[in-house]
Amino acid sequence: MTKYFKKFMNKKEYYSNPKNLTNLFLGLVTMVIITISSACEQDPSSLGSNLLPDNIDYHYDTTLSFIGNVYEEEPYSTYNLTNYSIGVLDDAYFGLFKASYAGQFLPTTYYTKDSTVTTFEVDSLTMFIAVDSIYGFHDGGLKFNVYELNKEIEDEYDSDVDLSTYYSAENLISTGSGFSGDTLIVIRLSSDFASKLIPTDPEDTTYKNVTNFLSAYNGIAIIPELVSSNGEVVKIDFSSEDTEMLMYYNDSSEFSYSLGKTTIKKFASYTNDFTGSGAEEYITNDTTINDELIFLQGISGLSSTISFTNIDTWLVDDSAYSVIGAELYIPVYKDEDFETLYPPAKLYMRYEYEEGSYSFISDYYDFLNGRGVFDGNYDEENGYYRFLIPRHLMQILNREIDGYTIDLSVVNKSIFPHRVILQSGENIKIKVTYTKH
Repeated sequence: MTKYFKKFMNKKEYYSNPKNLTNLFLGLVTMVIITISSACEQDPSSLGSNLLPDNIDYHYDTTLSFIGNVYEEEPYSTYNLTNYSIGVLDDAYFGLFKASYAGQFLPTTYYTKDSTVTTFEVDSLTMFIAVDSIYGFHDGGLKFNVYELNKEIEDEYDSDVDLSTYYSAENLISTGSGFSGDTLIVIRLSSDFASKLIPTDPEDTTYKNVTNFLSAYNGIAIIPELVSSNGEVVKIDFSSEDTEMLMYYNDSSEFSYSLGKTTIKKFASYTNDFTGSGAEEYITNDTTINDELIFLQGISGLSSTISFTNIDTWLVDDSAYSVIGAELYIPVYKDEDFETLYPPAKLYMRYEYEEGSYSFISDYYDFLNGRGVFDGNYDEENGYYRFLIPRHLMQILNREIDGYTIDLSVVNKSIFPHRVILQSGENIKIKVTYTKH
């Protein structure tokens, strides 16, 4: 009975404190506005204004400022991912990006003496790769070379792996490549390689089981080559039934290696060369200086941060803050290739809560869990990205987190190669509505 009495008295003492009552009320008001904002498209700073009492002093501020910095991303694992991209893109601002692929496949059928083709003449062997999307200059300036690997694929690879050590020039097995519309990459393979794939000798043991096959074939590498134009990057779909190697033999017979179903190991190499690019000077300069342009790139390459520069003036006393609204606007920089190399649809934000460890900002985390609005979408009409970050800002002001620096990233950046250039410094605007108590 005593413990319940103490709990009751603690609650009574808490609700008797005027400051606690104010905090509770402002918290409820904030939640009401955020909830209304989640359901509406109009300006959240004005939503629910009729619900706010007149006896509370509201502040509106647009003086917070930022600096931006560009950095190179760390390599990440590309082993046995669901999605891959291949291609070359020569970008005046982001430099030269190259995406290559390697994989080990198995046959769908294993042969015995009785099933071996005794009279076998290969007519053609063609690789078809299903295309999910194309980014860049789709004008025939890219070709795809296929090599037979000279060593076994292991179990872990990062994006900066040197794929050239897995094949040699004499192992080239492709004889030509191209696109079939926007849906397929078509690569013709050599008859010498084709003749290896189905044994004509009844005593051949290569196709009797998996172990024998893997001892003879290490896999293939698909290496893009830029022959003209500025290139393109293609997101490929290995799960599609259209991704296969199709062999025609004896005039009318065919045999298919369904690569989507039988590829057991795969990885990618993603490389960037920023030499002479528009981004180069921003990567190497002093990080205490604002980068007038900041760069974001999908798959691999460049990311950027923005940091509050004058928020310390808000933290000079022990006041508590209730942030009603915080709308952040970052305008895009439209270079000459903007229409072709169009920006990603959505960006997200995270912060470093301890060295080397990152977390989504609270507003984005709430959005992912269906509890709030974050936005982060590209507004094509106005040419900016808009972010709603009241919770993150309130946590900083109330000293709950040290999140002065915000890391900007492309949503699904390991899948899509989109890039965007943003204007930084004084071009970044934020509108804050808050109470201080």
